[in-house]
Order: sequence, then C-alpha cells, then structure tokens
Amino acid sequence: ALPSAVMASALSDTRTTVTVVGGGAWGTALAAHCARMGHDTYLWAMEKEVVDAVNKQHENTVFLKGLPLPESLKATNDIEFAIKHAELVLTVVPTPFLFKSLSNIKDLLTEKHVIISCTKGILNDTLETPDDIIKRALPEKLHSRLAFLSGPSFAAEVTKGIPTAVTIASKNIQLAQHVQELLSTNRFRCYRTDDVVGVELAGALKNVLAIACGISDGVGFGNNGRAALITRGLDEITRLAVASGANPLTLAGLAGVGDIVLTCCGDLSRNRTVGLRLGKGEKLEDIVSSLGATAEGVLTSRSAYHFAKKMGIDCAVIEGIYRVVNEGADPVEVVATTMSRPLRAEVDEKVAAAKQVPIDGGPQYYALDVECVATGLDHNARAVAQIGLVDAHGRELLNIFVKPNEPVVSCLTAITGITPTILETKGISLGEARERLLQVLPSTATLVGQNVMQDVRWLNLKERQDFASMLDLMGLYRVWNAQYRNFTIFNQDHLARVLLNWAGEGPHDAVRDAQVSMQLFHCHARLQSDPGMWDQAQQALLDAPRKPSFASQNPIYDNVCMGNRRTCRCGAPFFS
Repeated sequence: ALPSAVMASALSDTRTTVTVVGGGAWGTALAAHCARMGHDTYLWAMEKEVVDAVNKQHENTVFLKGLPLPESLKATNDIEFAIKHAELVLTVVPTPFLFKSLSNIKDLLTEKHVIISCTKGILNDTLETPDDIIKRALPEKLHSRLAFLSGPSFAAEVTKGIPTAVTIASKNIQLAQHVQELLSTNRFRCYRTDDVVGVELAGALKNVLAIACGISDGVGFGNNGRAALITRGLDEITRLAVASGANPLTLAGLAGVGDIVLTCCGDLSRNRTVGLRLGKGEKLEDIVSSLGATAEGVLTSRSAYHFAKKMGIDCAVIEGIYRVVNEGADPVEVVATTMSRPLRAEVDEKVAAAKQVPIDGGPQYYALDVECVATGLDHNARAVAQIGLVDAHGRELLNIFVKPNEPVVSCLTAITGITPTILETKGISLGEARERLLQVLPSTATLVGQNVMQDVRWLNLKERQDFASMLDLMGLYRVWNAQYRNFTIFNQDHLARVLLNWAGEGPHDAVRDAQVSMQLFHCHARLQSDPGMWDQAQQALLDAPRKPSFASQNPIYDNVCMGNRRTCRCGAPFFS
C-alpha cells in the first residue's frame, strides 16, 4: 500500500457505479483504481477462482499475484447484475473474444451506460480494431456512448498507485471529457482526444514493436539496436495510422510514443518478454504457454503485417517480426536483410520543403484536384485514380496515380486521360497515396479547388486536422443572375476560358486542373481588390456562351452513366 501522504485522490467529486468486464491483470488494475477513487465498483470475471480470491483475499491470485486490492472492490460471475449495476462499463477483453463478449451483453446495455474499451489489438481475420468490432457488435444507438482508454500503463504499477497518464479517446468529445473527469486522480491522469483511429492503431501496433525490441535485446544488439527499432518502428506505425485517417500528433503523445517507450523498454512488458525469449532461442509455443497472460503482440504481428500490405505501405520492422513469429525466421538473418535494404533519405527533401511555413507568415494555399474512374455503371460508382497538388505558385508537389481496390469498369479516358496501362504501371494503393499527400500537405494549409469539398471527401481528409480550411471556386465565383433571380455557378472550364483566356481542350489531368484552380484563385483575389473589375468579370461570365458539358453531350459513356440530371436513367441518387 502507498503511504497516506501519497494516496490517490480524485480530481472530481463525482462518484458513479463501475463494472469492469474482464478479470485479467489489466481489468483488475482498472477495477482497483476505480474502487480506490470511491466509485462503487464490480469486477466481472469468468474464472470462479478469480471471483473468490478477490472477494475473500482481496487479491487476484491468478493474474495479479501479491498485490492487495481495495476491500471495497467486489467481484462477480453474474454478468447481468454487473451490467445493470453500472453507469461506466469498462471492457478489458482480448481482441479475439471482444465481439462474442459484447454480443452476450448487448441486450443489457442502454443509453445510460458509458462503454469504455480498454482492449488493444487488430483482429486477424478482418483487420478490425476494437472500435470496428464494438460497432459491429452493439446497436447504433450506443455508438455515441463509446470511449477508448490507452496509453503507457503497466497493470501492476496502476494497482500500486504509481503515477500514470493515459489517453481517453472518443468521437464524442463531451463523453471523453466526462470519462476523463470520472477516472482522473492525482496518481492517474487522463488526457482526452477525438482521434480514436490514432489511439487504437498506436495501442495495437506498439505491441509488435515491443516484440522486435525484445528480440533485439535477447540477441544482444544493445541500446543502439533498440533505439533504431523504436524510431523506425514509430515511423511505420505513424505512416499506417496517418494513412488510415489519424492525426500524426497522436502518435507523438501518450498513446503513441508514451506506450511505445514503456512497452519496448519496460521489464514488465509481456510482449517484450516474448521477444526477449525468442531472441535467446526459445520456441514461441513454449513462451506463450508459460506466460499465464495474453501477449497481444503475438496475434497482432500477423494482422499488422496484412494491414500494412492492405494499405500498400512498406513496413520493414513489422514484416520482419511477422516472419520471425509466424514463419520461424532467424532474427539475426531478418535484421541483416532489413539493414541491407536500399539506402534512402530519412525525411524526403521535397516533403520537408513543402512543410515549411512561408517566410512572410501568410496563409499557405494549395490547390487540390482528384480524377476518378468508374467502378460500376451508375454515376456514383467512382474511385480515386489520380491526385494532383500544387502550391500557391502553381508548382507541382504531387502527381500520383491510384489503382482502385475494386475492379475498374471504365477509366473514362475521354475525360480523365487515364488508361488501364497507366493504372497498372503507375498506380499505387489509395492508402499509400493518401500517406504521401499528408506528408506534403501542411496541417496549416488552405485548400483551393473546384468542388474541393468533394475531393476532400474522396480522400477522407479532415478539416482542422489534415488541413486548416477550404476555399471552393464554385462559391467564390457564384454570380447573382437577375434574369432568373438566383445564383449561377460555373464549371472550371468556363471560368478559365472567360477569365484566363484558357483554350484547353481534351481530357482533364489532376495536376493541370489544380494549376488552373490556383490561377483562378489568384484572379479572384485581384478582382476583389477592384469592385469595378469584379462587376465586369461577373457580367462577362454570364454573357459568355457556355460549352455543353461532357455529361450533357454523353449521358452514357462506355456504358457508364455520367450523372446528367436531365438524362440520367441509372436511378442512383444525386447528393449535391
């Protein structure tokens, strides 16, 4: 027990009812923490010996031997009673059993409950994170009641009351704050975030990295080897997370660097222990059977490898651990292969230059454009096939072709300029393309483009996270038409022909269209400085004859509906 002078005290006067589902070491530690805070806490455990030991000996003699638990903590095998008792339900169940566990209690959960997942991992069969699994298991009405707890926290040290800091993630940030207040003490500090993706991927993938560091220590590669693994492993985890929509800063926080350092260096880390013993020549099955507790990294080594392949991202450390754990490869040989790969820059110079803030300190404007191909016959069946990004001077920063995961019905070559050969020879996965875009695009950027909001949706970019704001040319150049008493919106080709004397014909190109967008943006800024010129420009846009669009001339092209509202026959909805 801690001396009274350093006993934990809650940072909020609010007390509630808590049930922790899962009687392993981590579940027991969290239950002990909640009970010490004064919350009315139950620990549900499947094992009768755990329940009996907690209630009679105030110790989890199966999974957390030798550590006294609060006498106020109660354990039970009655899941119905435990769930109905609680406002806060903490699920601490290994990833492979999470869906079944939640399916068993979904009818007991209501919107009064706050459900906090404390599970770390990626499901091997489906590559789902706990968030994905929980949302599949529970009804939609409960999805806004979900939060996720992660961060550097050994169960034994939390049980002892040693100072700990963790992250609470929820897409419902008010809920995250509520949980933060309910669980924080002067010994257990919670921070909040809405980046569920980043927190979950960091929590899962760091376990694989811990095995790598354990192997390095076991083989005898020393502190240099461990430092290299942590650094390059963090780079891989960050690239995977960012490509999945995470905020890169999350990976620099408690759920990322914090948990990685603890798990890769701490002697209490089960995953590092697995690696350490592998590095010393023991067989994996003997190690796992002797642990007496779950080492999530063993299972996650497989799902992490397949997840990286799915995202199309090169991850040498993750691939190496997959080979050692799942294929029995020699760790020394794997390290030699990894270290002998072609040399490269640590940070791409082009990326570094693009990330710099302008010298004048002004806004950073970038023009973005996306070209899509058809993956079905209706006008909504489209997939990203080219991404173009230029800076404020129109200089090309990115020109990437993307090979869609779905079969391509038509490249729509007449308007995209893209051919099957281009996709086969130059196309990369959307995940890798998105990662490259985010390496170049500063989070302070203002994106400019024609219908740029749709391009942002295609790429699953997040405003105020991946970039700062958007300026859509359709809105900037909309003109009041007194004849029809409404606003007229012009396509980019018409704007460029009238205002830039642009005579471009033929297929579109993402980079060229982005460059035209940037020219039109600068043109608008100049026109706004002179009201007379702006009035003339608006009238010129209204007066100039407009060429029929490709879709109006070709309602069906290559058997694909082109989405002309007047002639559409495919029956698919229009969203804008």
